[in-house]
Amino acid sequence: MGYLVKVWDGVQTKLAQSNQARRKPKAPYLVHEEPDIVLRAARDMFTEDVAEIVVDDPKDFQRLKEFLELFLPERAGDVRLYEGDEPLFDEYGIEDEIARALSRKVSLPSGGYLIIDQAEALTAIDVNTGRFTGKGKTSSRRSCRRTSRRSSKLVTSFASATSAASSCSTSSTWRRARTATRSTRRCSRS
Repeated sequence: MGYLVKVWDGVQTKLAQSNQARRKPKAPYLVHEEPDIVLRAARDMFTEDVAEIVVDDPKDFQRLKEFLELFLPERAGDVRLYEGDEPLFDEYGIEDEIARALSRKVSLPSGGYLIIDQAEALTAIDVNTGRFTGKGKTSSRRSCRRTSRRSSKLVTSFASATSAASSCSTSSTWRRARTATRSTRRCSRS
């Protein structure tokens, strides 16, 4: 809220200065411009869940530090300049995480996996037990149920995360939940 108040004060100051100037600017006139991606990311995503921001560009580090000192002074010390020899994304394994997030195949802790195929109006999720079909006293039916239960949790968390970002979330969430339910039923019949 403090950020918005300061931005609004800046807009009002800019308008007052333009009204007092001899040569007034012609319409359309820019009164406010959103900050670039670095500052926007800090403004929108630097919550209490984020411990620190690591930046590898000295200019961006300085701009971000100044921005936070102005709008979030209590978090300005949580920005760190990365000065390592290895690229920042390699150091933190970010490219691997991106590749994993964009992958069609999602591994489950039990050894099973999901295959996710997205089309315009449907997301199909195929649940597979993979190499895990039960060991010792665990029957294949039991391992199938366990895989389905775990995958249902993952699918519903995927559906809720996707629906939050989707404008037509109600029908797509319903379809995803229905897909998870079908796969659970199919597995328990076999």
